[in-house]
Amino acid sequence: MGFNYLATRQDNSITLQRTSQAYKCYVGIYKHKIAATICLYSPTPSDKSSWYSKEYISKIGQFAVEPELQKYGIGSIMMDIVEAEARKIENVREVALDTAETAYHLIDFYKKREYRYIETIQWDGMNYKSLVLSKSLRK
Repeated sequence: MGFNYLATRQDNSITLQRTSQAYKCYVGIYKHKIAATICLYSPTPSDKSSWYSKEYISKIGQFAVEPELQKYGIGSIMMDIVEAEARKIENVREVALDTAETAYHLIDFYKKREYRYIETIQWDGMNYKSLVLSKSLRK
């Protein structure tokens, strides 16, 4: 697709930094190999997104499923896990994430999970704009 997602090209030091900042990270294993990853971040300020800076917003990041294992529901299971975990964080009412504005398959996936559009942002060093999407955790 031509996106230069940091997660697809980050080295071990960046992976360590991004996962160590997470509230929790999950790794899916299939046949002794990493099949999927996802991290949940506690509310923290952001210089690019006013939505991410809200004290009741938890963020999802480092979300990926190996391409050959997509369409088996692994991504949905990973999302179910972090959404359930986010509900346990005190004062968190929403969970948010961002993806490239032209990653239509991902945007559709998130919309089916009741994520809604919040804002468009431009991360430094990226060749695309990102849509911030958010979901209420209230039932």
